[in-house]
Formats: sequence, structure tokens, C-alpha cells
Amino acid sequence: MKHFIIYIFILISIFGYAQDRSTKAISITYTYANNYYKNIETLVANQEKAVYITKELHEQTKDTGVVVIDDNHILKVNQVNLAEIRYHSNINTNKVHYFLTYEGKSFEVIDSVVFKWEFIENDTRTIGGFLCNKAKLNYRGRNYTAYYTQELPISFGPYKFKGLPGAILYMRNSDDENNVHEWMATKVVYPFTVNGSYFEENGKGYTPISMQEYDDYIEKLKDERRKVSNSRAPKGVKMDRFEVVRLGIETIYEWEK
Repeated sequence: MKHFIIYIFILISIFGYAQDRSTKAISITYTYANNYYKNIETLVANQEKAVYITKELHEQTKDTGVVVIDDNHILKVNQVNLAEIRYHSNINTNKVHYFLTYEGKSFEVIDSVVFKWEFIENDTRTIGGFLCNKAKLNYRGRNYTAYYTQELPISFGPYKFKGLPGAILYMRNSDDENNVHEWMATKVVYPFTVNGSYFEENGKGYTPISMQEYDDYIEKLKDERRKVSNSRAPKGVKMDRFEVVRLGIETIYEWEK
């Protein structure tokens, strides 16, 4: 009987430890800013998994004209319209699954990302009371600088970024002052208690598609719109195909090199 009680105690202890690991997490709120608008974005992560959410946003801007930032960030004549996107990451794989709706269709985009960080010694700053170290990254056509803190023991940050020995509290590209992408942590809650099911990928109703396939899909939509515009244009007027320069967080993909 004594051995049976000890066995039950061990099982309870192991289960309690596993449950504790899955529910103790961190929550970081970021302000994301580029040259056209600002938005609030949120990271919830534990040591293994992360969910990053960019909020839906509809607002007037001071700029005029049409600027395509990327396939889900489009400014049209003083108006910015952003759809909510959920990014799911796992520290043990290079896959990022993100869920979005584009023109009425819902997609689970499966991306493969590799981050080769360069650690910069003797360059620190304090952000929100946390001592941060510096790292640099060349990623999909842009150069980024990040500040991360080992005082928060998770290896995630804003957007898809991960792999540093601590949470990223600040990140900014340094390659183009006319197209800045910057994330600043404004609120940190640690430890943050969240239900373990929060990290589950609920892809019901979303069509799985690779990042390359999704990029091809967007390009085909652009071609179809060009054909429609040509069909409606006055006789003798034709809209030629033109290349849109990406202004977003990612400017070139591996399959385009």
C-alpha cells in the first residue's frame, strides 16, 4: 500500500510539472511602426511554442496615393486596411503556420524560415527595465537589428523572428530609411498563465498552402486584375504588366534568387 501511494504521488508530481510547463508563458505587447501607420501586435509564448497576432486595423492616413506594402498590407488613398493574422511557431522546427483571410478566402500559409543571427558583443541597452544584448540578421532582403534579453527565457520575438537566447524586445531594419519596420515592446507580463490549448493550430476552414504557392496565387490575381482592367479600358489603351516593388518586412524569397 505504501509503495502504491508513493507511485501515485510520483505520477501526480510529473503530471503537475508537465502541466505547469505548458501553461506558464510570457505575453509581450509590441508597437509596430512603418512609414505609413502604427499597429498593436501581441506575442504569447512558452519555451517551445508561440502565437503572434497582428490586429485588424482600419484607419485614415495622412498620405495619399496607393502603396502596396505586401499582400496583406495595402494602403488606398488615405486609408489603411489590415486583416488580422495569427502566426504559430515552434522552436523545434523551422516551420511557421499563419492564418489569414485574403479577399474572402481563408488560408493556412506554411512557411519555412531560417534565421542566421550575428551576435554583437559589448553592445547593450535597457528596455523596460530589462538588460538587452544586440544581434543582427539578414533576412529575405532586409538587414535587421534586434535587442533581446536573457532575463526572459524564451527564444521568440515579433513577427516570425525566433532563435535568440532570450525574448526580443526591440527590432528594426537598417537597410532603408524610407521603408522602416520597427517593433518596440511596450508591455511584458511574465509569468503569464494561459491555457495550453491556446497554442493549438485551429486550421478548420483554412486551406493549407505553402508560402511559395500563396505567393504564386497572389501574382495570378494581379495578372487577372490587369486583364480585367484592359478589357474595360478605352480602345487602344492597354495596361502592361509591371513589377511591384515590395516594401514589406520581406522583399525577396529564396525561390526567387
